[in-house]
Amino acid sequence: MLDLLPAAVPGSESMVVRSALAHDDYLITVALPLRYEDEPDRLWPVVYVLDGNLHFGLVVDMVRFMNIRVEFCNELPDALVVGIGYPPSGTLSEMHHRVMHLRMRDFVLEREEGGEDFMQEHFPIARRIPSGNGLPFMQFIRQEVLPLVETRYRADPADRTLLGHSMGANFALCTLFREPGLFQRCVAASFDAILQEEQAFAERHSSLPVRLHLVWEGRNDEELAQARPLVDRLAGRGYQGLVMTQEVVSTTHCAMVPYAFQSGLTHVFS
Repeated sequence: MLDLLPAAVPGSESMVVRSALAHDDYLITVALPLRYEDEPDRLWPVVYVLDGNLHFGLVVDMVRFMNIRVEFCNELPDALVVGIGYPPSGTLSEMHHRVMHLRMRDFVLEREEGGEDFMQEHFPIARRIPSGNGLPFMQFIRQEVLPLVETRYRADPADRTLLGHSMGANFALCTLFREPGLFQRCVAASFDAILQEEQAFAERHSSLPVRLHLVWEGRNDEELAQARPLVDRLAGRGYQGLVMTQEVVSTTHCAMVPYAFQSGLTHVFS
């Protein structure tokens, strides 16, 4: 008979954090750099992964494998990877359905009942969860997650990267506009043209100090047009400190994630 052990990402630890700002429990999972114990005096860059339940393991493996330090595998720095997600409960299916609702709640700044209907149709749960918790969630990251990571680990506060896909990409971009300077690097994959947020930012700021990689689907004219207005707007603003790269991929909304994150991280750390 097999003696089965719980699977986990090696060199990682998880903690449940009760947020006084976002008013819920969150699962914060941290993977250490490969050489964390070998270099005790070093501060490490940190890659923060939105949708930690979905993408944390993927990003950890990617970052570690792309910095094993042979001449053909050194595209990324050794880094801390932090997943921001939700504590698991119930069956795998029940957990997944709940996470899909919670991510919409926290990534959307204002109530979107149509989006809630979509989530309930595709990921039904017994009790619907209202959306529109984005601003408290943003403050949870700024005031609770970042200080926790930078107190508990040797994390470099001057080298933070934020990764987001879909609604997470919209949230990541809103964070850049609402909290400029909080993250020095950002990868936004499959985003909407959030022109009102950008316009409000432009009216108050002439600089946007971030290395930003934008990637979106382009299998047809509709997909190409969805993101292009924001890309063109950012390219034309002339923001001081903004280093922006962009990429169109011919694949589906979900299948793009591994490539988008891999390419995006390579670009923002180049």
